Amino acid sequence: MKFVKGTVIGAALGAAAALLLAPRKGKETRKRLQQRAHVAVDSVADQADKASDTLGREAKRLRKEADRKTKQLSKKARRTATEVKQDVTERTQQTINKASRTAKQKLPKRDT
Repeated sequence: MKFVKGTVIGAALGAAAALLLAPRKGKETRKRLQQRAHVAVDSVADQADKASDTLGREAKRLRKEADRKTKQLSKKARRTATEVKQDVTERTQQTINKASRTAKQKLPKRDT
């Protein structure tokens, strides 16, 4: 974008310098300068419109991509949380069972 802006400004300044240095009447030179300025302004406006459209499309694309990635990560986090919960539950139950067996082995049997 900076390159385009610099090119347009450079072209306008070059054209203005050429017109000012050309052997023409002042009125004719001013008219040509005005015409060239209008062309340059229109060109800059067109470039700005194109850049705005491009940025808008890119922003929309990036927003969709971010939404898609967010959904993927959310699903993965839910799956992982479920897996961790199940693993903790299983390990807790195993620990309880092992502690129960160990306690039964270590404690003297009671007569009833």
